[in-house]
Amino acid sequence: MTRTIHSLSGSIGASPVVKRIPATPKPSSFLRALIYVDTILERACWRNQLKYLDDNTLKDIGLSRADVERETARSFWDVRDQH
Repeated sequence: MTRTIHSLSGSIGASPVVKRIPATPKPSSFLRALIYVDTILERACWRNQLKYLDDNTLKDIGLSRADVERETARSFWDVRDQH
């Protein structure tokens, strides 16, 4: 499967230039699992580091101590972004 991109050159009335770009295949189940595990470990590390930031630093990045408590109370496998 390929995608086609059409563009026009600089002059008026020019014929379109067609470039074929190969489609990116979907990652395998194994690769998706590895990406998920990597995300879990990365988020667990971030949450752990948040606990050690002082209140001034938290204020600089727009978080309160309550935000940190809520974030660090989450399970390590919970990688959903909560807004």
